[in-house]
Amino acid sequence: MSKLLRLKMTTFNDKSFSEILDSIMFDITNVAQLADQSFFNLIMEMFKLVGGFIRLVLISWKLSIFILMFAAIKYVIIGIITTKKDKMFDMFLENVGKTGEWVGGMINGIQEIKLWNLYKKQEEIYSHLTKNKMDLDKKGCSF
Repeated sequence: MSKLLRLKMTTFNDKSFSEILDSIMFDITNVAQLADQSFFNLIMEMFKLVGGFIRLVLISWKLSIFILMFAAIKYVIIGIITTKKDKMFDMFLENVGKTGEWVGGMINGIQEIKLWNLYKKQEEIYSHLTKNKMDLDKKGCSF
């Protein structure tokens, strides 16, 4: 209700009551279907996982222990890789932010750059920023 009250008056003037209500019902139905499907898929995947493990234990308990160890090792490796990738992505975002700040500052200060002949200084800063981006690209952080 609070979302409905926050709509602009033009929305109420441009659309009829039935159009607004239809839009609300459509959104609610889509969200409910998405939640139902996701929950159902989660339950089905859990049953498949448990059923597969029980079948594996019945076939060979040694093989099931090996698979559990392999899954644990895989989980740890994926965690390490994800952490490293997150750090690299943060560095990438920081680099993009610095580059954006530099471009904004350069455009805002273009008169001073020309007046004081700071072309070389600005080129050095840009070269440093692009070198950092290329280093991140070499590490596999090209987005």
